[in-house]
Formats: sequence, structure tokens, C-alpha cells
Amino acid sequence: MGLLAVRTAAYSNGPGQVDGRGIKYPANITAHPFSVTIASAGTVATVWLPVAGRRFRVTGYNFTPSAADTVILRSVASAAFQVTHRAAANTPITVPDLRWGISCASANSALVVDAGTAATVVTGTIFGDEVL
Repeated sequence: MGLLAVRTAAYSNGPGQVDGRGIKYPANITAHPFSVTIASAGTVATVWLPVAGRRFRVTGYNFTPSAADTVILRSVASAAFQVTHRAAANTPITVPDLRWGISCASANSALVVDAGTAATVVTGTIFGDEVL
């Protein structure tokens, strides 16, 4: 909920609008909430699967792991999108504003989450849109 308030503040002129510095924000930003249990390290869980023929573009995210762990967000098809965070148990990680966002290089590729240990529950929200 706190991240949503940050996103609203960051887009005070509205998605698709130009801010005072001449930066046009992406339109159609949506929230993709998730809660996944990682069965074992290296076993990924899908958190966002774009519509056929589209790529995801992440403009912000937050998540909280249930255990102290390394959490990885990445695309399935390529290593063009991958971020790794080390987080303490039940401590939120927030990246609220990536401006234009980070796009996956391949259409139809899912955004997945992985963790370094088994039985870690990762809960959070991905913000972004889908592009051609």
C-alpha cells in the first residue's frame, strides 16, 4: 500500500503526462500483485506473464521475503532483465520509480521470481505496462 502512494506521488501529473522537467511518463501503468512460495533455489515462480506478442516493462516494484534471503527478479527468455536483492526476513525492498522502466528484450517472456533458499514466501507488487 505504501508503494502505491509513492507511485501516485511520482506520477503527480498523471501517467502519459509531461512533468515540469519535460519527462513524459509511461501511460497505462498497472499493479501486478503477487505472493509466491519458492519450493527450492533455482525453481522460479511466475509473477507476470504479458499478453501474447508483448513485452513487460517494469517501472517499479516492492516485495518482502518471509526469510532472510537473496531474491531475484528476472525474465525467463533472456538475461536482459535481472535484478538481485539481499533482504532480511520480513523487510520490504522497494524500488518506486524507474521512470521509463526496464523492458524485457523478448516478447512473450514471463517475469519470474527466485530465491536462494527453499520455502521462502515472497509477497509484493510489480508496477509497469506491456509494450510491443
